[in-house]
Order: sequence, then structure tokens, then C-alpha cells
Amino acid sequence: VMASSTGDETSLESREWGGGAFTKALVDGLRGSADLVSDGVVMNLEIDAYVGLTVINLTAGKQTPVSSKRLNVIPFPLSRIKK
Repeated sequence: VMASSTGDETSLESREWGGGAFTKALVDGLRGSADLVSDGVVMNLEIDAYVGLTVINLTAGKQTPVSSKRLNVIPFPLSRIKK
């Protein structure tokens, strides 16, 4: 489960991003920016790290995405990047 911000924060939007910071980070990540190990596949763990850091940077720390994951979930692919 991923959420765009903590419970006491507002999810920020900008015309520059074409919507919300969380959505921009998620879409960019699935399109390849989150392929942190450069293997052509975006894994769930990669998107989690990428979205978290990107949203914090886009919003100058005003928005912090949160996620929860079960300990027994094996990493799985979310998207494959065309090269």
C-alpha cells in the first residue's frame, strides 16, 4: 500500500507537474526512472524508494509519501522498460 502523504500533510499539486507530486513520481517511475539497478524492470521495492525520494524533493519536504508492506512479500516486477 502506498499513500501520497502522511495523515497530517496535504498532497500537493502543480501545473508544472500536470497534477500531483505523487502521481508525477509514480508515472515517471513506472516509465523507467525508478529502474534503479538499470536492468530494464521496475520492481515494487524500486518504485517505493523512487517515489518517496522524488516526492520529498519535488515538494521541498512538504509532502512525504508513506507505504506499508508485509515482511513476507517477495519483490515483484511492476513494469518493463523498452530499451
